[in-house]
Amino acid sequence: MMKRLVFLTVILAAGVAEAQSHLVVEGVLRDNAGAVLDGDFDITYSLYPAEDSADPVWSETHLGQGVDKGFFQARLGQSQALMPAMFAANPGLWLGITLGGQPELPRTPLETDPYAFRAAVANTAGVADTAKSISCTGCIEVEALSAAVLAATNIGYDDSATNLGATTVQGAIGKLKALIGSGGGGNGNVKEGNGTIVPYANQWGLPSYGTATEYVHMLNPTNPKVVTYIYGGQNTGFSSSNNLIVSNTYAPNNYSGAVNGNKGDKTMTVGQPGLFNAGDHILIHQSVGANGGQWELNAVQAVTGVAVTLAKPLQNTYVSKSGSDQDRAQVVIAASFNQLEVVNGGVVRPSSGLGGNQDTNLRGGIVYIRAQAITVKTGGKILAEGSGDNGGYGGYWGSGNDNTPYAGRGHSECSTQAGNYGNSNNCSGGGGGYRASTSCSYTSNRGAGGGGNKTKGADGQHGGNAGKGGVAKGDAEANTLHFGGGGGYVWPTQGGRGGGMVVLGAKTIVVESGGIISANGAKGGENTGCNAYSGGGGGAGGTVALFATTIQNAGTIEAKGGAGGNAGYSDGGAGGEGWVLQNEPITGIVNQSFATGVEIWIDGVEVTKSIGDPNGKGLPHWDAVNSKWGATGTEPWTSGQLDLTNVANWTLGEHKIQFRETGGAGGDLKAYTYVIYPFTGSTPPDNDSCVGAEAIDPNTEAIVVSGTTEDTMGKSKATDANNQAGCGGFFGPDVVYELDLKNRSLLNAALIAPFSSKMYVREAACADGAMVLCADKSFVSDPIEPGKYWIFVDSDSKQAKGDFSLAVSTTPAPLPINDTCDTAKELVFANGKAQLSGTNEFSIDDTKGLCPSALSGGPDVVYKFTGGQGQTLNVSLDAPFESILYVTTAACGAAGVPLSCSATGSLTIQGLAGGEYWLFVDGAKEKEWGDYNLTVELKN
Repeated sequence: MMKRLVFLTVILAAGVAEAQSHLVVEGVLRDNAGAVLDGDFDITYSLYPAEDSADPVWSETHLGQGVDKGFFQARLGQSQALMPAMFAANPGLWLGITLGGQPELPRTPLETDPYAFRAAVANTAGVADTAKSISCTGCIEVEALSAAVLAATNIGYDDSATNLGATTVQGAIGKLKALIGSGGGGNGNVKEGNGTIVPYANQWGLPSYGTATEYVHMLNPTNPKVVTYIYGGQNTGFSSSNNLIVSNTYAPNNYSGAVNGNKGDKTMTVGQPGLFNAGDHILIHQSVGANGGQWELNAVQAVTGVAVTLAKPLQNTYVSKSGSDQDRAQVVIAASFNQLEVVNGGVVRPSSGLGGNQDTNLRGGIVYIRAQAITVKTGGKILAEGSGDNGGYGGYWGSGNDNTPYAGRGHSECSTQAGNYGNSNNCSGGGGGYRASTSCSYTSNRGAGGGGNKTKGADGQHGGNAGKGGVAKGDAEANTLHFGGGGGYVWPTQGGRGGGMVVLGAKTIVVESGGIISANGAKGGENTGCNAYSGGGGGAGGTVALFATTIQNAGTIEAKGGAGGNAGYSDGGAGGEGWVLQNEPITGIVNQSFATGVEIWIDGVEVTKSIGDPNGKGLPHWDAVNSKWGATGTEPWTSGQLDLTNVANWTLGEHKIQFRETGGAGGDLKAYTYVIYPFTGSTPPDNDSCVGAEAIDPNTEAIVVSGTTEDTMGKSKATDANNQAGCGGFFGPDVVYELDLKNRSLLNAALIAPFSSKMYVREAACADGAMVLCADKSFVSDPIEPGKYWIFVDSDSKQAKGDFSLAVSTTPAPLPINDTCDTAKELVFANGKAQLSGTNEFSIDDTKGLCPSALSGGPDVVYKFTGGQGQTLNVSLDAPFESILYVTTAACGAAGVPLSCSATGSLTIQGLAGGEYWLFVDGAKEKEWGDYNLTVELKN
């Protein structure tokens, strides 16, 4: 086996001018696989005048040279004199070393000390600068000798304390250098040094959707390792503060109308900017307009004039116009608590109902609360009853400008304009009733329609000119949230107001027996006087939207429509039902103080997904779907060590690492970042080459291994021991895993690595086996047979390296019973027909059809049958894959006579000659397989 020199030190031995002198050579020898040599070897040492000289000027062979754990030491000049004149004549000698007749190792230039021979005064070497003692805890003590002392071979060394196996000072220094060069002594005697570590530690109290920034400075041109740890914690004092018990009437929210903002913008304008403060959580709602009901959550970062800067871009466009233009949007400022209790006598409600008419600051009607836990005790109430769209009013026959027999329609998401008359509905607003006369005895009057929400509002009584009920709106997924539509008006009875909205977000919502959460619509108006011939429409129920992980309801949660007004002749229509929604929390709606959905950005580029979860922290801390940390935000979390080395270009100068909170909760965030400049030499990982391939066993269950091609300190560096033609992995470090596949299976693998990667699989032999497949981050193989396989994690760049996580599993891929001609399945006919189910999944491509349109190259199975002379064969295949059907006779497959082939899923052969036949169900190409139904008929 070829040997190679890993470490070589040349030290001048003591010399005498008039006699021969000695030259000491020391070093470490390893074989091609990196293992140190042990034993006795014949070694030839030669000196050349130049690196590429053909002939040496001096040569000497040492028979049986001892090599102990790779270390060797030789004193040159014992049999062939080393004369000062040779050094004088050759100012640049090169040393060559040959082991046992093998090719010479690469030559090494001599250091300057041997040229002291030219002075011919080596025998007077002084020892005045004998030594300074160097010591440290856990280290050996080494005397730092002067150059003159280093040249003396006769200075003894006491090895009792260090156990280096040296008897001279030169020997001890050589042993020490060899140990350091090979990555350490392995027994704790040598302290290599950890390199230069520059730490960065920060802690931030993030607001919702906040960003923490850490500035890292690269001051060393050496390529560094960069790792970080992040921790999400709860804001100090959160759990013990901000608790509220409500025992009387309480209106928790402030509102602003006149809201305008465009989708994608991070600013919007508002009518009441003085209400807002940085950090406020807000609900934005298009209350009236073409997109009525659309809504979203956000948070306030800053307020400048009438402009509010938001924590994240708007998901929708919001419009508020003036005058009779019916576009009105509002913002509700959330009330945020840790624990909220509404006890007996306590009532939580909007500070005002939704406005109406041409109010450009239309606002109100919503209760919006965020908390960790909300409890409505017995006798406690959260109400938005009758806080939604106004009922219709105004307009009756013979009253000047209101000269119409129809009264006002109820307000809705389409319009809150005054003077909106008629019996047709106003979107979800009920239509107005009909009044033909002011006479107390007239009975032609008709009731007004009820408002709509989840369900349509009812029409007013007695048909004909009665008010029509408002239409239904909204959805169960809470993509839109709606007020209850207002009931219609009929003189002189007002339409009922629709219900408002209650929006609650918490981990837990509890409604005890006797507790109420309600957004009911109001009853339509009625008149007990002589005009009591028709009634106003009832307002529709509003919306109760509960976003919580746990909801316990022993009380009442409702959004009922209001009844139509009673009248002596024609009652108003009842309002439709409202929405009661119970959904999982959405981003930002629960008041929690653990930073959630944290993304990592470096120099303006998001790298979260590239880093993955190498330490396997897993949910709830790591959200693999969205590639973020702190997924739930309900408990402290940590990322573990994250390798940032290869997800950014760490050039000299300043770099910016950002941690962006995307969950809307905010909270304490800590980050510890380390920039590491390696100091000492490196040792490769154990599975750096085929010799040390790490065994894994995915036969019975999926396994996940954590590996590295360079460790945290940058000292364990894999070499480019392998590459694969046609796949890649050239120049980059690689490691290898070995598995013994027990059964025919599909091999599955997925790699999470912060560097560009190559994975390839070899079979039969690790170093030069045939490549089974090649992939980047993941693969699923074709069926492979039992045996030895090797999976390589590799890259195409020397700088593409670091920690990774490799998941490997197998999927059983048994052969179908009738995979080959030898195992062909006999068809069984009943009344000339054979019907059966089968599969070609995981079968081998043994044969090919001869269809003109396609030559099959997919998995196939075979059936056998006997046909009679003159019979007709009909074959029909129902399969979810692209198929080929073909038949041979005389023999199975390629040895037989092909009769017919079809790529259409059906095949007919008339006038059979009689005898044995073989029918093939084949996939048109690779992995065209699956379960199928087959029908075969033989007709006379």
